[in-house]
Amino acid sequence: MRIVAKFDSLDSTNRYANEELDLSQMKDFDVVWALEQYAGKGQQEKQWESAPGENLTFSIILFPSFLSPSKQFVLTQILSLAVSDYLKFMLPDEEVKIKWPNDVYVNKRKICGMLIHNKIIGEQFYASVGGIGININQKKFPDNIANVISLSTITHKTYDLETELKEVLYRIENRFNKIKGNNIKIYHDEYLKNLLNYKRKANYIYNGQPIRATIQGVNSFGYLELLTDNASQITCDIKGVQFI
Repeated sequence: MRIVAKFDSLDSTNRYANEELDLSQMKDFDVVWALEQYAGKGQQEKQWESAPGENLTFSIILFPSFLSPSKQFVLTQILSLAVSDYLKFMLPDEEVKIKWPNDVYVNKRKICGMLIHNKIIGEQFYASVGGIGININQKKFPDNIANVISLSTITHKTYDLETELKEVLYRIENRFNKIKGNNIKIYHDEYLKNLLNYKRKANYIYNGQPIRATIQGVNSFGYLELLTDNASQITCDIKGVQFI
């Protein structure tokens, strides 16, 4: 791990990594870390709310040149599984699940969000910048944000952020180095095993309409595969479906 830039306050660690850094000078696991990220984004341009100095908000740089661009969803699986590894270690008695595609939930409440930017040059997977936010010490959240949780609200402890950052990065490095053996199927199967609502009936909004369906899988491009109660098969991206 190498922290190449640390900020007391920054709009977005992902923006900084993508626009300000010369990635050709970076190495695997280089990190941009901000104690306050005031314009962080999640999936579908949603704002990532985080109290200054209380949580982890950082971006990690990876160079997965051993993967083809068609396999880029593996990076999503690696990062979400790595954060799950960390949270299972910290919270061994709690239920930790991945909400497709890459949010991490504890006891069905959101504790981590991610936004991953992949850089493809020609037919080569050049770099990936993974922006990660994990709720660590924050105890109070804005009234307009429901269903969230932090480590501190569960354990009633206060954590040193740099120590926790190192713990998360250790698990990302471990996962990333293992995938160099190209055993992608093992990761895919483990990702499904840890997926919220996998093989269970649940309620969703699909193209604006309520449905009841079961997650059957996630394809190699990261699209969610659903089977509805009336036996219709649906394959959708993040814009097409909403968890209820």
